[in-house]
Amino acid sequence: MDAAQLKAKRGTVKALLTKTRDRITEECTLQQLEVYEQNVEGYRTRYDNIQDELDELITGDEREAQDDYRFDIYESITAGKCYRCGQENHKANVCKFRSEFCRKCNKLGHIGRVCMSQARVANYRKSHQVYDELPIQNEEYEVNVLHNAKSDKFMVNIHIEDRQFCMEVDTGAALSSISYADYKALNIDNKIFKTNVQMKTYTGETIKPKGVCFVTCRYKRQTFVGKLYIINQDVDPIFGRDWIREISLDWAEIKLLKSEENLQLEEILKMYEDVFTDKIGTIPNEKGCLILKPDATPIFFKPRPVPYSRKEKIEKELDRLEKDGILTKVEHSDWGTPIVPIDKPNGDIRICADYKVTLNKCIQDMNYPIPRIDDIFAQMNGGKYFCTLDLSKAYLHYEMDEQSAMLQSLSTHKGVYRVNRLMFGVKVAPGLWQQFMDKLLQGVPGVQCFFDDIIIQGSTYDELLKRLKIVLDLIRAQNLTLNRDKCKFFQKSINYLGHKIDEHGLHKMEDKILAIRNTKRPENVSELRTFLGMANYYNKFIPDLASILHPLNQLLRKGWKFTWTGECERSFNKVKEEICNENVLVHYNPDLPVTLATDASPIGLGAVLSHRYPDGSDRPIAFASRALTICEKNYSQIDKEATAIYWGIKKFFQYVYGRKFILITDNKPLTTIFNPYKSLPALSATRMLHYALFLSGFDYTIEYKRTSEHGNADYLSRFPQEPPDVHVPDQIYRFQANQIGTLNTITHQTIKQETKVDPNLSVILDALETGKCLKSLGYENTEITLQDGCLLKGTRVMIPATLRSNILQELHTGHLGMVKMKALGRSYCYWQNMDRDIEEMVRKCKYCCEKQNNPPKVQSHPWEPTREPWQRVHIDFAGPVNGLFYFIIVDTFSKWVEVIPTKTTTTDFCIKELRRLFTNFGICLVLVSDNGPQFTSHVFKNFLNSNGVIHKLSPAFHPASNGQAERSVQTIKNHLHCMADEPGDINLKISRLLMQLRKVPNAEGMSPYMLMLGRDVRTRLDILMKPAVSLVPENKSYKVSRSFHEGDRVQVRNYTRESKWKFGNVKRKEGAVHYWILLDDGRLWRRHVDQMRPTHYGGEG
Repeated sequence: MDAAQLKAKRGTVKALLTKTRDRITEECTLQQLEVYEQNVEGYRTRYDNIQDELDELITGDEREAQDDYRFDIYESITAGKCYRCGQENHKANVCKFRSEFCRKCNKLGHIGRVCMSQARVANYRKSHQVYDELPIQNEEYEVNVLHNAKSDKFMVNIHIEDRQFCMEVDTGAALSSISYADYKALNIDNKIFKTNVQMKTYTGETIKPKGVCFVTCRYKRQTFVGKLYIINQDVDPIFGRDWIREISLDWAEIKLLKSEENLQLEEILKMYEDVFTDKIGTIPNEKGCLILKPDATPIFFKPRPVPYSRKEKIEKELDRLEKDGILTKVEHSDWGTPIVPIDKPNGDIRICADYKVTLNKCIQDMNYPIPRIDDIFAQMNGGKYFCTLDLSKAYLHYEMDEQSAMLQSLSTHKGVYRVNRLMFGVKVAPGLWQQFMDKLLQGVPGVQCFFDDIIIQGSTYDELLKRLKIVLDLIRAQNLTLNRDKCKFFQKSINYLGHKIDEHGLHKMEDKILAIRNTKRPENVSELRTFLGMANYYNKFIPDLASILHPLNQLLRKGWKFTWTGECERSFNKVKEEICNENVLVHYNPDLPVTLATDASPIGLGAVLSHRYPDGSDRPIAFASRALTICEKNYSQIDKEATAIYWGIKKFFQYVYGRKFILITDNKPLTTIFNPYKSLPALSATRMLHYALFLSGFDYTIEYKRTSEHGNADYLSRFPQEPPDVHVPDQIYRFQANQIGTLNTITHQTIKQETKVDPNLSVILDALETGKCLKSLGYENTEITLQDGCLLKGTRVMIPATLRSNILQELHTGHLGMVKMKALGRSYCYWQNMDRDIEEMVRKCKYCCEKQNNPPKVQSHPWEPTREPWQRVHIDFAGPVNGLFYFIIVDTFSKWVEVIPTKTTTTDFCIKELRRLFTNFGICLVLVSDNGPQFTSHVFKNFLNSNGVIHKLSPAFHPASNGQAERSVQTIKNHLHCMADEPGDINLKISRLLMQLRKVPNAEGMSPYMLMLGRDVRTRLDILMKPAVSLVPENKSYKVSRSFHEGDRVQVRNYTRESKWKFGNVKRKEGAVHYWILLDDGRLWRRHVDQMRPTHYGGEG
């Protein structure tokens, strides 16, 4: 077929495309629309095939314009966008522009920006139109839409080698290119290759590129490697068709700005280019502080094992963060949180921390209020234009004080690092940051901040521009930076917390109740019971619910045929309407507790966001449900329930992030697995690890609710409305990129492929498939089985030789010992000599060798027994305990202990105390101590030598050799800790402790007092026993000559300035010579018999 025939055939197909397009009207049914879309796709495929054949025939200077339909007028149909307005959040049959007339073609049903029949005029521009290196024949179809310098531009933000760059999307340009000056400004060192490509402009000028380089590009979550042509002229950067083919652009987000507005925006971006950067600044004169709970104690987790394949990347990222001042390496920290390395889309590593198991449960909550809907509305009211600014790595700009930085310390395989900035994952981080931003933007009209998103409104374009500059100045003054790729300028409306804000005010978004409103009617009794369970969950808010449900309840009667009538339909719709109206549904209120109930069924997931009121009732804020993917339907039930929690939090991210909420599930094991105050079980599945790490960034409690009381979420999961997730919102991706890492594992598919080519296992595989006997291969016929291409010995997978090293690495994750590795390996896999390979690997592991325990202890060699007190004395220091050290001296014969509190541990102090003890008990024969500097000093040795004392030192790091003193040190420390809260002086406490210790008898019934002093001593416990000797002397040298009886009249000696004697009566006798006297004036005196005399005077003295 020649070129003319191909061109004619291409024209026919194009006509079919146009005809199919014209048949799509607002009256089309969904089924008809699907058929039209299939026809369009088929015609486009045929068109592309014809174009490929035509390109092979056309050569020379015939080609001046390339007809590319990849981004033609039919893109909106196949990309799932509304063909009436180009947006993605609705379908064409509900578009608000379906009754509007196009200003360009005057046709009904669409607007000008997506007009399919507008006349296109080719304007000329030197720098923008780039052709393929092969020319193409002129065509009558105007597909290369050109714009001159005064026309509007489609601009896209893309990351080239992780450098943010703004380029113009030009479907008329075959190749992507930038000027050499822009290439140098990007500061990339990719090699530039020579190229024979020549480019032509529409004015006929030929451009010879300086060269071409291969660059890694990232747009949103899409990454590709593309050719970038470098032109040695002053040209605009062009995003051509070669790159457009590699990714899917978000055309709804690529803003079409008027030329004047575009120039002003470019001027702002240039003026504040230091703000729109990836660098992390430091907020001046502001330091955050984390406050510990009163009973908090330091928690240090050892670093988690690092896969060898990621070790170098992790170390590189740690070095970079240390160089940027975000981390500082320290020798010691009482706090240590294990790091979680996250793979970024570009292959780099992001360092996160699992604060859930350490810091979060020890610091006090910060109850700083997040913005209310009413506050947002008040600030946004009257706005017609809106901007949103996204702060880049917001928390890392916020410097922490020294104590808080130590609390955030990271435990890594390279050592401990102090975190100098506010770390993502700390539960109070959202409150601290919101408080700072509110203070920063206070007083600026029309501005509101929600964590790292700043919203600005203006009633006019100029007003918005003015406010934007004020905010950018404030951001610059605080050394903050913005993510240009996430910022949006001059929007007509914004969505926030389930509401749409535009010039007309605040609007509810229907997607909050679509899960209820669009639910299908029950088709059997089981589905009806589920619906009634959901309705009864909200019975207290729906008046006369029993009457409304009567027709439906009739269908549950025994023997009643399930027939859906018109009355049932009305009842069904009435209940749905009641649940969606204001009697049940409530607005989000940040001051009320929030609950999130989730559930999973065999076909879908359900989630209900609610407010909990003081009476314990839950009133819904929003409903959501979606179907399970094919893969998710194969999950176990507990995995489905966990997926429901994960999905529910993502769905309502803006409601629950940065505040405390209650998570409700009807799966009891998940309340333990996802408990925020417990560590995840070590043998949890990879999926659970991902979910738990994601949840660790939220502040929540988890509650269990029986299925019978969980009707709201249960119903939604059984009647899902949304299809499975195909897109993750940007803010969720940013969050989970900080929270979730990926685990690379060997799958059964890999084993299956390697088994086929393994020299030994392939023979066994062939024998099983052909029915041969296995005994000749050394196995019993019933011993080996085949399952999905993998060989099993019993229940253990037989591992091909090429994968054994990987399996050994997986088994050795966590550096388990030989015994545990063998036990784990024998549970899953098998190969000959597996135990030997495991032993060899453990022996060769450098880290295991470095961390091995000491060898088995030999039989203890006891000290020579002593035969008398003070023959051998052991000394040591204990402490510090409550700010004091304690000098411990122990006699090995009697176990006599001396404890001396001190604030110093110098040699002079030791000599002083030993000299005092030598004075009391004599000089000892042998003195045993450790290798402390005070005991090994020259002065101490001279002191002992001069007194004839033999000094013996215990081996370094072997305290058992000085076991007597070490045991006493432990005993004394334990007792001191126990007595710490008791009132009284420390010396008094020690005295009481020593008296008790010295009184305790040994196995032979001898106490240290008896052995040391040759006698026992009396303590307060001896008061309990009757004295063994009489307290009255046996031989008295005197005899009492006077005695009195009770009631006798006496006069007693008075020692005051009054009269010398006082008169009274004997009250009672005390002992042999003491009496109690009741004086005439009523006072009671105690006097010795020598101070009394009898009298007959009966009057007042």
